[in-house]
Amino acid sequence: MGLFFLFSTRAAAVAGGLVALVALIFALWPSLDLNASATFVDVQGRFFWRLDPDLQALREVGMALPQYAVIAFVISLLALALFRGVRLFADARKIVAVLLVFALGPGLLVNGILKEFWDRPRPNQIVAFGGEWAFKPWYDPTGECRRNCSFVSGEASSVTALVAAAAALPPPLQGPAVILAAVFAVIISGLRLGFGGHFLSDILFAMLFTHLIACAAFRFMLDERYAWGRPGAIEAWLARWARWGKPTPSP
Repeated sequence: MGLFFLFSTRAAAVAGGLVALVALIFALWPSLDLNASATFVDVQGRFFWRLDPDLQALREVGMALPQYAVIAFVISLLALALFRGVRLFADARKIVAVLLVFALGPGLLVNGILKEFWDRPRPNQIVAFGGEWAFKPWYDPTGECRRNCSFVSGEASSVTALVAAAAALPPPLQGPAVILAAVFAVIISGLRLGFGGHFLSDILFAMLFTHLIACAAFRFMLDERYAWGRPGAIEAWLARWARWGKPTPSP
């Protein structure tokens, strides 16, 4: 199973405990969010990282790479379904699990629900940093933002999902890929803080929520009590689909 201890029941329990800890700390001391964001504000009141073209370019990479990963994983499954004799680069169960992480994490929970219905303004939108709206702690959804708001970070969630994608790769790529993906996730998430796009709590919650979803997705897809969780089951189903409607070769 390689590095899939990262998505074990114990890992999920640790992530759940960290969610509770982050929630408590930032509820008791909401000024931590303001202080963390203020670190990246210059004497003119600007989030100075936003002025660096190299950091902006790196952010573009951080936005694009998760999309490319999803496309690659979808194409791999489609190729198996449409063409006979195709071999996947990873267990199809893990590929489906990764796609579930992206769909349910950054897709549904973060961008579909929280960012649309939790009206927390972004740091660069609040009065303390030159904006017009009042600061709201993470637990208060009644801010003045109405769409694509601060809680939680969509980009932090997407790059965290890349760790799950890296863990689905076969050895010897898996270990180095997971390390690189984790470092990349921290860097891109840090840019969101430095650009004034999200508070620190937005980023931490996004990363932890996504990891919890990854734990659930891999547990679900690798559960051999179900037909889809048995080794080779999804590959066999897709191979049958590839043969559907095609004449059987003559002996």
